[in-house]
Amino acid sequence: GAEIDDIDANNKKAWYCDNSLPCPIHILYGPYKELPSSGDYSVFYRIKIDKNTDFNEVVHIDVISNSNSKLNSSKVLKGIHFKNSNE
Repeated sequence: GAEIDDIDANNKKAWYCDNSLPCPIHILYGPYKELPSSGDYSVFYRIKIDKNTDFNEVVHIDVISNSNSKLNSSKVLKGIHFKNSNE
């Protein structure tokens, strides 16, 4: 991925990734955090895509626990899961 200007982003910068490339690209990797206790946690990502008519996977999100593999989770998003393009 590459950092680009994006007026909608909190700091006016965003990570850009071209998913038409032949191999998977990590946009965000880490940080590695020790959480204070067991429980439910929330993570928020703001993701834009340029074409929301695609039935193929455009984003794959993994959340991994080093201490308990039963807590590992993943989510696949297809273009059609996004209500609008570039929002």
